[in-house]
Amino acid sequence: MQRRVADGTVSSDVLITALHLKNADPAPLATADSLRQRIYRGCYRFNGRRYAKDLPTMLPRSSISVFTHADIAPQNIMVDEEAHVCGILDWEGAGWYPEIGNLRI
Repeated sequence: MQRRVADGTVSSDVLITALHLKNADPAPLATADSLRQRIYRGCYRFNGRRYAKDLPTMLPRSSISVFTHADIAPQNIMVDEEAHVCGILDWEGAGWYPEIGNLRI
């Protein structure tokens, strides 16, 4: 395992990367509303203009945070010979997110 030294720069935010928001503020998302706003901006940018009025009501809401993997997909689930889940891979986007389902981003 390679050691990395913290250089003081802001780490990449999976929601900035996944939604291609290169000019987004890299500050942490402190509230569920700020997360919803970031998702809204990403959706709006990718053909969401026609849904601009309805899009905010279409995004899920939550008042609690849960620790979320953020990239559950078949390629990230390890199973043994008997098809039992024995591991989950790719935790780089994991973190505390509002309870709006396991975000697939």
